[in-house]
Amino acid sequence: MILPAIALTGAALTTYWDSVFGFDNFYFHGFMVGLGAFPMFWYGSAWWIILVRAIILALFMGELNWWVHKHKIPKSDWVEELGRGFAIVVSVPLLLI
Repeated sequence: MILPAIALTGAALTTYWDSVFGFDNFYFHGFMVGLGAFPMFWYGSAWWIILVRAIILALFMGELNWWVHKHKIPKSDWVEELGRGFAIVVSVPLLLI
């Protein structure tokens, strides 16, 4: 179930959902990245842990974007991308609960 989870997460990372919402929706982006781990449900991860992780990623990625642009951080693309990647990696252990 790891390979489908990686594929879904990778697919979710390719879009910020601007074609659906008309703007880059980083909250929904984070939520869908988190839901990419849903195949882990069949591996033994609790569905509610996957959902909690998706919500945490949604809030973190949306707020990170808001914070970086509000404070006009230089090189904000680097800060955002590294922050998103960090959040994804750090939240993976939640799937082991």
